[in-house]
Amino acid sequence: MKEIKKKLLNKDSDVLKLFNAKPNEIENPLGKVTIGASIFSFIQIVVFLSWFYWAYKKYMDWFQHEELTRTPSLLPNTSIVKVGIPLFILSIILEYLIGLLPITQYNSKEQYRLSDTVASFSNGIIQQLIEMWTTLIGDMFGLVMITAIPYKWIYENYGITRVFEGNWQGFLFMFLARDFCYYWFHRAAHRCAFMWAVHGVHHQPNSFSYHVNLSQGGIQRITSTVFYAPLALFCPPELYTIIFPMEKIYGFFTHTCLVGKSHWLLSLFFVTPSSHRVHHAGAPAKYVDKNYGEMLSIWDKLFATHQDEEESIVFGHCNPIDSYEPLYSQFNGWVKIWKKSKSVKSPWKKFLCFIKPPGWDPITGKEFDLQSSDLKNSTPFNSLKYDSHLPTNLLNTYLLVWFILTLGLAIYLIRMYNQFTSYLQMMILFSYVMYSLFCFGSLSDLNSNSIYYDTIRLIATPFIFHNLQFSPSSFANSIFKKLPQSFIIYISTITLISLLILISHRNYFIIEKPSQKEKRVWIKEIGRDYTNKLNKIN
Repeated sequence: MKEIKKKLLNKDSDVLKLFNAKPNEIENPLGKVTIGASIFSFIQIVVFLSWFYWAYKKYMDWFQHEELTRTPSLLPNTSIVKVGIPLFILSIILEYLIGLLPITQYNSKEQYRLSDTVASFSNGIIQQLIEMWTTLIGDMFGLVMITAIPYKWIYENYGITRVFEGNWQGFLFMFLARDFCYYWFHRAAHRCAFMWAVHGVHHQPNSFSYHVNLSQGGIQRITSTVFYAPLALFCPPELYTIIFPMEKIYGFFTHTCLVGKSHWLLSLFFVTPSSHRVHHAGAPAKYVDKNYGEMLSIWDKLFATHQDEEESIVFGHCNPIDSYEPLYSQFNGWVKIWKKSKSVKSPWKKFLCFIKPPGWDPITGKEFDLQSSDLKNSTPFNSLKYDSHLPTNLLNTYLLVWFILTLGLAIYLIRMYNQFTSYLQMMILFSYVMYSLFCFGSLSDLNSNSIYYDTIRLIATPFIFHNLQFSPSSFANSIFKKLPQSFIIYISTITLISLLILISHRNYFIIEKPSQKEKRVWIKEIGRDYTNKLNKIN
C-alpha cells in the first residue's frame, strides 16, 4: 500500500489516474462544440451541395441533347477512380501535415503510423481491384456493371417507371434514396455476421483519420448489391453513376479527428466527423452499432440509431485484430464465423452463425451483452491496440518507397484495364500487386518469413516492370518508349539496393515467443508514449 501511495504522489500519478479512470471521468476535447469544427462542417456541406448542383446542371444539359448524341463524355465526371483517388491522396497528405502543427491537438504520429496507413491503403486497393474484375466479368456477358450491379440491364428490362429521367425530381430522389439504401446496407453489415466479415475490414484500424476510409472489404460492392439494385427499378443508370461516388467521397471527409464537434444545426441533417467517430467506436459500449448514415444523419434519427459524441472513443473492433497483413484482414472475419459454426453440430445453427449478429453465441442462443462487459468502462488509456512497427528508419523508408511504387502500379491497372489486350498480362500484374501488398503487411508484422517473401517479390519486380513496355496504353507507351532501357535500369538498381537493405536487416525478422511478441505489438490506444510511461511505473 505504501508503494502505491508513493506512485500516486509522484509526477506519474496522472498516468495512473488516467489508466484507472472511467469514460465519464476523462475529458474528451473532440466531444465539445467548437467554432473550427462548425466552420469545417459548414464548408464541407456547402462545397458538396454546390458540387451536387453543378452535377445536376451538367446532367440536365446532357439530357437536353438528342438521344443519339448523349455521349458519356458530356456527363459530369464524379468517378471515385478519376476524381476520388487523387482527392483522397492529397487530403491525406494535407491532414498529416496540419496534424504536425503545434497549434493542433491532432497527433499525426499516432493517427498515421506507417504500417497502419499502408494496411488501410492496401485493403482499399484490394476492393478496387476486385471491382475491376466484376466489371470485366460483366463485359464478358454484355452487361455494364456499376458497383457490381448490372444496373442498366435491370433498368431497361425491369424498370417500373421513367418519370425520374431528366428532371430535378429524379436527381433529388436518387440523392435521398441512395443514402437511404446505404443506411440499411450499413446497418445490416453490422448486424449480420457474414456481412460484418466483409464490412468489418473498414473498422479494423485503431485510429481515425482519412486513411481509415480507404480500408474496405474486398467484396463489399458485391454484398451491397441487393440494397442498391432496387434503385434500378426507378432511376436511370446515369443518375446512379453520378450520385453514388459523390456521396462516397463526402463520406471520406467524415473520417477525421482533426476537428471537434460541430454545431447541432449542421449535424441535424448531415453526417459530421463527430457523428461518424461514434460509429467507428469499439468502446465505450453505448457507441457500438450507432450512426449508420453516410451523408445524411436523418435516417439515424428516424430509426433510433443516433448517438452524440460524449466520452472519449476507443476506435476499432471490440477485439482488435493482430496483423497488418491485408489478406489476413480480408479473411479473418470469415475464419471466426467458420470456427464458431464448428462449435455446434446442428446444420441450422451452423447456418445461423453466418446470418445472426457477429456477437451471437450458437450454444447459448444469446447475443453478447456489451453493456455488462468490460467495454462499458473502456477508454483510450486502458484499451489495447495493435502496433507492430518496423524497427529502423531505413526499413520504414524501404516500405514507404516500395508501397508508393506499388500504389502507382495498382492505380495504373485500375485506370487502364480496359485497354489491355491480354487477360494474362492483367492477371500477372494483378497477382504482383496482391503479392506485394501481402509482403508489405508481413514485413510490418515482422513475420520471421517475410524477408523470404519479399526477396521473391524483389527478384520478380524488374521482369514485371519490363512487361509494362508492351502495354497497349498510349499513356504507358509515351513514358516507356522514351527511356525504356534506362527505366528498367533504374528499377533494377532500386531492386538491388532493396535486397541489400533487406539482407542487412535480417536479424530483426526472427521467431518470437508469444510473450515477446505480445509485449512488442500491444500498446494502449492513446499511444506508445503513454504506454511507455505506464510500463515504467508498473
